[in-house]
Amino acid sequence: SGAAQAQVHLRCAADSLHVSIRDEGIGLDVRELGKQAGLGIRSMQERAHLLGGRFEIHSGPGHGTELEALIPLEPGRRQATG
Repeated sequence: SGAAQAQVHLRCAADSLHVSIRDEGIGLDVRELGKQAGLGIRSMQERAHLLGGRFEIHSGPGHGTELEALIPLEPGRRQATG
């Protein structure tokens, strides 16, 4: 990412766990990511989905990157998308 530092936030609510990782690196074009996503990103997406949660990437060239995962703590409960 070209970033010297990254911030990791972990928040636990009554019914979910929210993880956010943000850097101020070079960023990436999210539209192109689906075509060239590496094993690490695919693995994070699959794990969040298997746990009934969601995984999102927020980024843009020159604007850093934020990865977010929201995982329900109650088995079988799915997170709303959007």
